[in-house]
Amino acid sequence: MGNNHLIHFDLVVTDTGEAATFYEEIFSWTVGTPTPPQDYRSVTTGDDPSGGIMKGTSVFARPYFMVDSIQEIIDKITGLNGIGGSVIQGIRPHPKGGDLYFAVIADPHGAQIGLMQHMETSGGSSPD
Repeated sequence: MGNNHLIHFDLVVTDTGEAATFYEEIFSWTVGTPTPPQDYRSVTTGDDPSGGIMKGTSVFARPYFMVDSIQEIIDKITGLNGIGGSVIQGIRPHPKGGDLYFAVIADPHGAQIGLMQHMETSGGSSPD
């Protein structure tokens, strides 16, 4: 796989306003206005990757990596000789549209990682 680089992050917190102020102050990030339903706020760090802050009941950070094949990674996790881990959210189109698909996996210890893949350019088929 040629990609496998960090492209986005989400910080899930219980108070997005407080988190926005915190990160604006310590890192000088630009944090956007909240959008429903999860009070999602886009984050511009000044450099790549960009990210977001959203409201949730559990507090965690989730990095997203651009990969060549989400399905290949899922197959490694779920195959007969699987490497462990689990699929939290299967492959689906990105909610903002465009040519991206995403999925969420967890390592054997439960740490969640997001995967993103561009729709195949030849024929425009989905990655599954």
